[in-house]
Amino acid sequence: MESKNGDDEEILFESTGTAEDNKFDEIVGKIEEILLGEDFASVQNNFCRSHCNKFHNDEENRPEYMELFNSYVTLMESTIDSMLSSQIPGFNMTQFESMLVERQDEISGEIFDLLSSMGDFNEFKDLMLNYKREQNKSGKNELSLSGKHIS
Repeated sequence: MESKNGDDEEILFESTGTAEDNKFDEIVGKIEEILLGEDFASVQNNFCRSHCNKFHNDEENRPEYMELFNSYVTLMESTIDSMLSSQIPGFNMTQFESMLVERQDEISGEIFDLLSSMGDFNEFKDLMLNYKREQNKSGKNELSLSGKHIS
């Protein structure tokens, strides 16, 4: 692989891993870009904006919370899958999930934590309550799992 820096000087990069290592690294890099990108944050914010007012800061977990959580997980997974499929030719989520099982220790803590938090009901409820709180406090509809604020 080669790249050019700002002085038009060629810099060569040599891949040292196997084809599977390189594919895994490419996918993980794209996931990081997706999770921290504006398009993903926009999808997440639209969901939160539409549903945050259904949540209440009490101990009760109403049945509709779990329904919304399942919808959220499905939306986030399908968004990541769709974005990866459009950016990586031949991407297959099932194959990547198998790679993940074998290489859990190769994903940075931040990305692993972000992915894990998407499947955690308590994290989801906190996200929705924080979104609702911020929306009520600022009058703006913005908050993001990635830390970027998108209106």
